[in-house]
Amino acid sequence: MITIRFDGEMELRGNKTGKDVKGKLYLAHAGDVVYSKIDVRNGAIGSVPEILPTVAVTSEFPVYEVCKNVALPMYIQLLFWTVFFRRTINSMISGASGRKRVQPTQLVDVEVPLPPLHVQQAIIDRWQQAQMEIAAAKESMVSLEKQIQDFIQNKLGIATNLFRAKPRAFALQWHKLERWGVEMCWKTMNKPTDSTFSKARIKDICRMGSGGTPSRNIPAYYVEGEIPWVKTTEVKNGVITSTEEKITLSALKNSSAKLYPSGILIVAMYGQGVTRGRTAKLAIEAATNQACCVLYDFSPNVEPDFLWFYLMSEYENLRGMASGNNQPNLNAEMIANYEVPLPPLEFQKDLVKEVQMRRASIKAT
Repeated sequence: MITIRFDGEMELRGNKTGKDVKGKLYLAHAGDVVYSKIDVRNGAIGSVPEILPTVAVTSEFPVYEVCKNVALPMYIQLLFWTVFFRRTINSMISGASGRKRVQPTQLVDVEVPLPPLHVQQAIIDRWQQAQMEIAAAKESMVSLEKQIQDFIQNKLGIATNLFRAKPRAFALQWHKLERWGVEMCWKTMNKPTDSTFSKARIKDICRMGSGGTPSRNIPAYYVEGEIPWVKTTEVKNGVITSTEEKITLSALKNSSAKLYPSGILIVAMYGQGVTRGRTAKLAIEAATNQACCVLYDFSPNVEPDFLWFYLMSEYENLRGMASGNNQPNLNAEMIANYEVPLPPLEFQKDLVKEVQMRRASIKAT
């Protein structure tokens, strides 16, 4: 049995016999196009790869055999990944809230451009080439970002401890205990060595704030909004110049959201995947949701960009502080007490200039 990811890739759901599955199963073969009725709007449509010659799906995954004399399966898949066809598919969604679907009878009536097979193949070849170029660029960017992180750590005299496997038993002196939990004790024991510069807690070098989410039950708060409103999904270690959603002045007054000036820093406290622990700099006046920790009104001896670049280099350590079972989160107290090396202001500015140059080279990549 298989399921389909949002990038169109097929994933095995494990080996099961028919009696282990409720409902009827259907077969799909290599080259067949399969989509998810619920998640096709998110990109869950793909062709069965050659390495999976025969697979089984439930009735939630309609199967189409492509007429290979007129169309190539991969070409069909690429068509449905385009913005135009994503919008077309989204317009077909029907059903009860939370379980809305695109039905097969609707999908088969969608008209698509159908060039000759050799043109379809040329499109596929160019797309595959682009994927290799993107992968190479990402690999280069990761390497450059790691170099920046190492540069910051080295300039601040921070030597990261080498990874060590956690033993079956270990001890931590009581006065060093920061938070309960085996993992937190192990992380405390394996912290990077102290910087050659004195340190200060974040709450001692700037003010901290957060935001809120205006009621979603009042659509006018968002439809008629003019005030940019930042969500943690937009906190991506970059400069924020615009936001996906905007709220009204009335929404601002009737919620815990606050308006912050340009130049403040944001730390994402919640978020699945890679979001938690990411940071951003605000280049516009904007409000935020409650999952954002906002840093502003910096001390005269602190260059805001220095603090931002340092926090970016501490991404993994910031994430490691999170607590919670199902979805670990950071909180304002954890961030407030996070220690930052504090070299002289001119040193901070020089480091910022060097990092900005290196980040510019990444952007050029």
